[in-house]
Amino acid sequence: MTDALPARGPEDGGSGFWDYSLKVYADPATARTCLELQNQFGLDVNLLLFCLYAGHHGHALSTDDLRRLDQQVHAWRAQVVQPLRRVRSWLKSTATDAAAEALRRQVLQTELAAEHHQQRWMEHALPIAPGPRDQKLAAANLAHYVDTLERQPDAALQAALSTLCRLSTQTLERLAPGAAD
Repeated sequence: MTDALPARGPEDGGSGFWDYSLKVYADPATARTCLELQNQFGLDVNLLLFCLYAGHHGHALSTDDLRRLDQQVHAWRAQVVQPLRRVRSWLKSTATDAAAEALRRQVLQTELAAEHHQQRWMEHALPIAPGPRDQKLAAANLAHYVDTLERQPDAALQAALSTLCRLSTQTLERLAPGAAD
């Protein structure tokens, strides 16, 4: 995900995962933690959010589930999402006029559309039925995602994942009952 959220339009309907992501990512602390996990540890924000989404809907993901999902979206992420992110970041750091800033905002909207496409792809590949919210399952799903990296997580990574799980749960608890569905 990016450092900004899109306005929800009619083309966004029908995606529980996207709606969930928008709600959770709207919390600035959650967004910062997701970006930290992306930038410092190379994790995919959409996969992180999918782990949380599944757990918060009572669904356990295996390391194999996450490995397959990651493989399915790898090319899209590498060839579309990440290049758009690099262009947007570069424009953000160098834009000196209104035209360049307008272009950065257009790239941002395209990047968000690409991430939305990735999320729809993930949701189609591994549908998650609604179930009871379970923070422990969300944490276990995040741990299984880290297992796909085939490396031992260090204390900083563990702390960031724990923070993300706690923040996402708190965000959902602040929302009206049933808002995570």
